[in-house]
Amino acid sequence: DIYVVRRNANGTENNRIKVPIEYSPKQKWWRMLKERDGQFKTVGAILPRISFEITSVSYDGSRKVSSVQQLFHESGGVTKQAFAPTPYIYTIELNIMVENSDDGFQILEQILPYFNPTFHVSALLVPTMGYHDDIAITLNSTSKVDDYEGDFEKIRVQTWTLSFGADMNIYGPVKDAKLIKKAIVDIHAVGGNGPVT
Repeated sequence: DIYVVRRNANGTENNRIKVPIEYSPKQKWWRMLKERDGQFKTVGAILPRISFEITSVSYDGSRKVSSVQQLFHESGGVTKQAFAPTPYIYTIELNIMVENSDDGFQILEQILPYFNPTFHVSALLVPTMGYHDDIAITLNSTSKVDDYEGDFEKIRVQTWTLSFGADMNIYGPVKDAKLIKKAIVDIHAVGGNGPVT
């Protein structure tokens, strides 16, 4: 739900454009724009646009818990179990491609206020166990590239690149918990003498 508003000279709203977003590398859009160089009507229909891409996944040892820790969930008389998740950091690159600075700043003003620098999202990551996880998404950096070369017949494209880190957990398989039928317990006297209580 990100929009760019185009206004008339007197400040009244002339056009409101909903900015599309899709999973795609930035290079794909660069190539398409270069191939359509000079076709202003077509390019006007393409921009502004937002694309995002997962650029890396790295293990996060700072959030690791015991490998034998398990999660349990009971529903309708059936108990499910799974081992504790493995923590990873997903690096996500968000690219905002626009023709003019005003469009770019309008889009940034609708994204940046949510990050201080972290935004938390609750998501149902393991539906079979009804388990919600809190995902911390941190804005790591913001940069701008203004691709303007040559004469006025060339297309000018400004690209804002926002880099995010998402603290994700990868969950293993969920299985039915087995009924405990046998327990082995060692009992001993504390202090060496007297009855065991």
